[in-house]
Amino acid sequence: MKKLKQLACGLLAAALLVCVLPAAGAAGAGEGQPVPQAGGTGAAPAAAGDGYTEWDGTSALPASGKVRLTQDVTQASDEVLTLTGDLTIDLNGHTFGDAFTPQFTVPAGVVLTVEDGSAGQTGMLCAPGLGQPFITVNGGCFTMKGGTLKNSTTREAVLVTNGGKAVLQGGSITGKTTERDVAQVFVQGTGSEFTMSGGTLTQEFNGGAGGSACPVLKLENGAVGNITGGTVSNKAGETGCAAVKVCYNSTVN
Repeated sequence: MKKLKQLACGLLAAALLVCVLPAAGAAGAGEGQPVPQAGGTGAAPAAAGDGYTEWDGTSALPASGKVRLTQDVTQASDEVLTLTGDLTIDLNGHTFGDAFTPQFTVPAGVVLTVEDGSAGQTGMLCAPGLGQPFITVNGGCFTMKGGTLKNSTTREAVLVTNGGKAVLQGGSITGKTTERDVAQVFVQGTGSEFTMSGGTLTQEFNGGAGGSACPVLKLENGAVGNITGGTVSNKAGETGCAAVKVCYNSTVN
């Protein structure tokens, strides 16, 4: 019996040793070893991205998602891009567009956001020299957070209709026009709104004295404007042009 007890104790000690040794070995393997550094052999995985896709213009601009420009982009397209989901464009200090930049339609339930993540806020979105509004907000929402939207069309930079919203938080919307009664931002219809808390909205009218017929912002047919910050103005020295035109049961706060 004594021998059996001794044998059982020996087997139990051996089993415990098998369980403990791998753990001890694993701990010992790291002792005195350098911690892997990012970019080196055995580097840890890169930090998760921020959801943006880097875009150089060699592929078509997607109709939804989040893109960040990596260089100046010129795309030979005069087509209208109708968004299928929320789209954010980070200009990232670059210029997007020329005379053939795609125009945008923002339907209900969809948000188009233009921003500029560069320190100098030098990014620019250039509207083409065509005879249609550059961004048509047809029930959706357009938000400008940074950079510059430079309008070279003979029509509006932003047209808001069918209960759509336009929001200017930062950056600038600017353009020139020779057309009477054409504003950079035109908001029309009950339920349609323009909200401005920062940035600048400017226009140069080249068609001669136009009285109230050369506004920078025009509200019509029940549209509402809410301006709590930023600057709305015509070109310095321009005479006879009101910066904001409000008509047909519209209001501005």
